[in-house]
Amino acid sequence: MSALMVDRTRTIAPTQAVANEARGLLEKIESSPELSITVQVSGAGAEKVGPELLNALKTALAIIGNGQKVEITGAPQDLTTTVAAKRVGVSRPTLMKLIREGAIPAHKVGSHFRVRTEDVDAYRVALLKEQTASQAQAFNELRELELALGLADTE
Repeated sequence: MSALMVDRTRTIAPTQAVANEARGLLEKIESSPELSITVQVSGAGAEKVGPELLNALKTALAIIGNGQKVEITGAPQDLTTTVAAKRVGVSRPTLMKLIREGAIPAHKVGSHFRVRTEDVDAYRVALLKEQTASQAQAFNELRELELALGLADTE
């Protein structure tokens, strides 16, 4: 499959036979102390799979081995501010404020800002962690208040 012919999204829904094959292959990979995977193409030389690609393959094999669907989606390196705002879950003006404050790095292309996908994703993960921690703290405070007021069900 040529890089030019690849769809942006590909979903793999494994059959039981494919799930079994993936599990078996993953077991072989994980039981090997000195792991080295080589890809051989007919009529061409063999090429060793690098560590980053190997980790991606192991992740995909683990998911497929569990019988789950795998969805592979290509993401551009740079995003427009509109797309980045949607990806983070904020309005575009809020994203622009975050860029001005330095919370999300950006660069200009002509007169327009662009942000790197990995920077947007990192900010989104950090934001979710912060929100989760805040919600957990609020829950704990409510629980303590319930206990202090004698409203909690202690059974």
